[in-house]
Amino acid sequence: MDPPYSKGILQQALPYAAEAVNDGGVIICEHPFGEEMPQDVGRFSIYREYKYSKLAITVYRIREG
Repeated sequence: MDPPYSKGILQQALPYAAEAVNDGGVIICEHPFGEEMPQDVGRFSIYREYKYSKLAITVYRIREG
């Protein structure tokens, strides 16, 4: 997911994406570094976060357990 930055669109769209992704799927979000991302979204939790200059990538996977 790569919506326009700093508009809150990403955080609003995440629950819809979480509902649509099948088991075993992954949600990958690109956003400005420092923008707060929710730890959990539906059945998904942050799996990894990467920083690239002013950009960040947050990867969500289905929570285990």
